[in-house]
Amino acid sequence: MKKILILLLSITLLGCEDVKKNEVEVDNSSPIVEIIKHPTIYTTTHFDLEYYISITDDSDYKVEWDYSQLIDHEGECEIAFSVSDIFGNEMTDILSVNVLNGMHEGTELDIVDYTEYAFTEAFILNVKESIEDPDISYIGLHEFVEKIRIDDIATSILREEPNVIQYQLFYTKKNGQMEFNVEENTIRISNRDILDNEYADDKNLLEEDENIDNSLLIDLNKYNLHMVQQDGEIYIPLYLASFLLTGRVVDLYELEEKVLLFDFVNIGSEEYTDILTGRKPEDLEVAAKHTYDFLALWLDIKYGLTKYKGIEDPYLLLAEYPGLKNPESVSKYYQSMSRFIASLDDLHTSLMTPGPRFPTYVSPTLSRTYDSPARYEYVCQFGKELFDFEVIDDIAFVKVNGFELNQDSEYYQLMKQASEYDTIVIDLSCNTGGRLSVSNTYLSYLTNHKFYHNQMDTLTGARYQDIVGTTNFIDADFYIFTSPITYSAGSLFTQIAKDNDFATIIGDETGGGSCSVANMVTPDGALIRYSSSSAQVDADFEIFDNGVIPDYYLTDRAQGKSWKETVVEFIKTLEEE
Repeated sequence: MKKILILLLSITLLGCEDVKKNEVEVDNSSPIVEIIKHPTIYTTTHFDLEYYISITDDSDYKVEWDYSQLIDHEGECEIAFSVSDIFGNEMTDILSVNVLNGMHEGTELDIVDYTEYAFTEAFILNVKESIEDPDISYIGLHEFVEKIRIDDIATSILREEPNVIQYQLFYTKKNGQMEFNVEENTIRISNRDILDNEYADDKNLLEEDENIDNSLLIDLNKYNLHMVQQDGEIYIPLYLASFLLTGRVVDLYELEEKVLLFDFVNIGSEEYTDILTGRKPEDLEVAAKHTYDFLALWLDIKYGLTKYKGIEDPYLLLAEYPGLKNPESVSKYYQSMSRFIASLDDLHTSLMTPGPRFPTYVSPTLSRTYDSPARYEYVCQFGKELFDFEVIDDIAFVKVNGFELNQDSEYYQLMKQASEYDTIVIDLSCNTGGRLSVSNTYLSYLTNHKFYHNQMDTLTGARYQDIVGTTNFIDADFYIFTSPITYSAGSLFTQIAKDNDFATIIGDETGGGSCSVANMVTPDGALIRYSSSSAQVDADFEIFDNGVIPDYYLTDRAQGKSWKETVVEFIKTLEEE
């Protein structure tokens, strides 16, 4: 038996299914079959690979590669080959080699920054395409970290080895490590709060929860995703870098030869809409496959209601929508995505736009709030006046349709007028939410005591408790009028008032929506807004995502009367009892 040494120039591997997908076939006429003489360097045209093949003497030998025998072994593809001398005497038994998943030459993308939170001195982002995924852009981790900078996020290299890069990420008051291991195809995160910086400070973490394990191990093999190493740099899909390394504020949007940076403030803005205008539907076969697996990853590590909704295996849920993985057409694909998102029955999770592949597609409105007949029953005109004030039979009505920033002075003036009356109704029947801090400020008018705002990380179970002060107390009998349109921060306002007996709740069960919201861009270019893991919870730290039950149901408007008149009549009845 002759000694044979085979040395590959790279250790990045590709599974057998991917080898078959590339239709690699070999016969005796193929350039794979060669007469070689020691020493030699042999280059195959199939994968742009180079092999050093060394044999111990100077005889002539034939190397024959048998691609009919492919064996998957832990993600590596073993390909049988044999070596024989010129007389046909075989010199070895079946051995194996590894097939490289290489990278194409790089492409330069112009960076266009629309954000208020990101900054970059770079104008170009260099991306590459892998041989396996020719339609998916890969970005070097160093390239991404050096050029995409986010306010309040500082990233530095903590450790670098041949197959491992470990970064240290610093947020305003959070920090943690993120380790990319190309050999294991895993990502280790020491503190998952660096994925979602809603909890900026640990001072409000309950003492008994301080030792909760907040680490995370992401096995990319589970999601059919992979890293690629070339020339000492580790590459991951650009969409994955955006998903993991930009916090919860900034998203990267790849469009032709540009990469657009949007943040939570201007996503969906006029500039964003203009970019997509006039574009035609595009093919998405490869992107659909990546999106399918990406959604499974999202459900596992970032979607805030996975446990609450009993989703144990995301792939079982996704399998109910086969059009997502194997789309018959672009329109049917986004129909499947709309149905998938609707199945979550989550007010804060929606397909905002399919993006550049099908910008003219309008996702059907499946929200139980905006499709609800209650919207019309309660005469909710979204986008109209934020406040309204009226007095009926010595009962002051303060209608609040949302909790927006920089409106405190107007609310103060309304409440000052209302303070002249013994009974005040806070009308939230058309309140679709807003800023939590504003909601808490408005609540402070209902009490002269400090109160708690409870939150929970739904993925780890860690509980947080903020203490909210009060300086605006009005001594009156308070009622809160709710409807199925009352949701998000409006639902939180109602729940805190109910937990602390600040007011009597009358009306219908609120619409729910207990989690803070975040955005993400999927591999196919769709923009999805979703419930993050930061949940607002009641006094017992229970999620109220399905709504808050009123103290007294009032769901039928009195004949011939407005809702305000119906509420006044109901309150008078309660006071007489």
